[in-house]
Amino acid sequence: MYIVYGLKNCEYCKLAVEELRIRGCSFYYFSMDSDTSPDGSSLNDIKSRYEWPTVPIVLSCSSDGERIVGGYVDLVDHLETKDES
Repeated sequence: MYIVYGLKNCEYCKLAVEELRIRGCSFYYFSMDSDTSPDGSSLNDIKSRYEWPTVPIVLSCSSDGERIVGGYVDLVDHLETKDES
């Protein structure tokens, strides 16, 4: 499962969501246009928390917890590596 933090007008955010849809991955998308995430964090808070300066911010979630995948290009690399395993 993945979490994507993004902005409505961000092309890379749209591409990340589309990539996850095409590959049939489950994910939650949080639009940060409203200035806060469901837990009340701002986009700047999330960028600081994951030490990622741009959007999208893609997280991989499992029973072991969550880890940052990165942005769109990192997501594609991650998914391709996962498919090769």
